[in-house]
Amino acid sequence: MRPAARCTYSLDSLAQQALASLRIIHYLQGCLRGTVAVGYQLAIIGLPGPADDNPNHSRSGTYQTPSKAGAGTGSAYDKLGRRGGHTDYAVAGVAASVTRSNGSIGAATVAVTGVGNRPVLATEVADALVGSDGSDAAVEAAAAHATSGIEVLEDLYGSVDYKTHLAGVFTARAVKAALAAAG
Repeated sequence: MRPAARCTYSLDSLAQQALASLRIIHYLQGCLRGTVAVGYQLAIIGLPGPADDNPNHSRSGTYQTPSKAGAGTGSAYDKLGRRGGHTDYAVAGVAASVTRSNGSIGAATVAVTGVGNRPVLATEVADALVGSDGSDAAVEAAAAHATSGIEVLEDLYGSVDYKTHLAGVFTARAVKAALAAAG
């Protein structure tokens, strides 16, 4: 297997698990590079199975994790795979976790993968969501910041403009699915 292919798979798998452990993103520096000290190993356990085996995976491709947080918290992951579906490496993928509090979004975490050389926390999206009412307009406005701070890379699967557009679309979808899961 080519190193680039391994890296893409690892980053995509990481994005699916980012809902449970987003802080791993701080250790990633790029393809096959990280900041974990020699002698330590990072492990990702419990990757979701195919849609038929996992009741939390919808046919649309949005993955909703069982929430371990309190009431009012929901999370989701959505992506576009290289072959146009949800089972291949992500051309663009987004993990989102939101918590509703007193009629507004009290906390949010969003991570984007597939558009740059590593998954990135989309802090500007999260900042725009916190304090908003979670309406479609608020989510769309926040999603416009999906690639802020990310060097979007062109590859065989899309131009910079296309991948930037996809990041915004999948950010909105994942946030809306997370809000729906939050209740």
